[in-house]
Amino acid sequence: RFNSLSHLTASQVCLASNTTKAAKVIDHLIQVAMECCASGNWNSAMAIALGLNLTPVARLTKTWSKQESIFAI
Repeated sequence: RFNSLSHLTASQVCLASNTTKAAKVIDHLIQVAMECCASGNWNSAMAIALGLNLTPVARLTKTWSKQESIFAI
């Protein structure tokens, strides 16, 4: 399940139609990960965080520059 959630996270970002939408997806996923931490669901929070750090997502420099959250990677 961990790998599935990580890959789902990355695919949702990569499937966004443009960089602005991808940045919003990243922001939403970060908020979801923070809620997982708040509720004690550390496994899902870590899977989301690592999914955002996978190479296909991490190399999207224009997308990360548009990302609104203060927790940008």
